[in-house]
Amino acid sequence: MRILVLALVGISVSTAASAETIRLDKLDKATRTYIQRGLEDRDYRCFEYALKYLLGNAKPKDIYVTFDDPSQGAVSFGVGESGDSYACSNGELANWDAGSKTVIRRFR
Repeated sequence: MRILVLALVGISVSTAASAETIRLDKLDKATRTYIQRGLEDRDYRCFEYALKYLLGNAKPKDIYVTFDDPSQGAVSFGVGESGDSYACSNGELANWDAGSKTVIRRFR
């Protein structure tokens, strides 16, 4: 299985050392609540939408979630096998492919 490295390309983050990456199946209620409290409402709705509709067919153990710590400004996620990479920032759900951003949906 290929190792997936998620990069928050083009998204402002505080420092690279402060980003956390975990598998979705390891995302417990406390961590999910932490992410929810740190994100703006529209970015958290984007995150939930992506997990439900875009990544719904992927196994939770294959989905990796990256978020900033302590002050989150974005959350990104990807699927290990497919290499798909998505991010929620500033109310936009975007797909990243070869450094190119494609906005999939906007949340208000």
